Amino acid sequence: MSKIPSRVRKLFGKPPIMAGEDPAEYQELLELVRADVQPQDLQEWFLMRDIAHAEWEVFRLRGMKVGMLHAMAPRAMSSLMADAEGLLPPKAEWVVPVRKLLVGVVAGDKQANQDLERLLEGFGLTLDVVTAAAFGETIMSQLHTDRMVAAAYERRNTAYAELERRRGKETTDDDIMEDDEEAPIGDGDGPAARADSVNGKGC
Repeated sequence: MSKIPSRVRKLFGKPPIMAGEDPAEYQELLELVRADVQPQDLQEWFLMRDIAHAEWEVFRLRGMKVGMLHAMAPRAMSSLMADAEGLLPPKAEWVVPVRKLLVGVVAGDKQANQDLERLLEGFGLTLDVVTAAAFGETIMSQLHTDRMVAAAYERRNTAYAELERRRGKETTDDDIMEDDEEAPIGDGDGPAARADSVNGKGC
């Protein structure tokens, strides 16, 4: 059961879910952040949402960095195979079977991994070389994604800092009010007396 009030959840709007992402995982993250933050008023609920959104974006962007390599690997592999064969451009029919093998490798299929290694060996290549070539093709996109990850971290940290500032301010105000009630102005141990002591009048 969600501990986020239904009225608050409506104000949050639609969750920031892209195609291929699991809405249940986002909801689990939202509940974990709620348990950590324990929002007390509407503004804190919105700060909680901002923290969850930023964390979700970090997860997404990190996944995209790996996804870029997987997307580019078949093309990089075909180009390397073509270079080994002295072909220009590479054969288009290589891309589809290579992609299927890579999908199997990512899924943990041992047979696909063996077949891919055997295929690469025939061209004097290894999967590490292919990955490096794919990384080189996506280097600018990787750098831009790193900047986006840093921006998401900054938004998350800013939301946490604002939450701490609000709670710290509330505590300070309460402490001041308690001090004023316990030691009114004019009392021998009150603020006025302390001020006189600083000015040399209370001795």
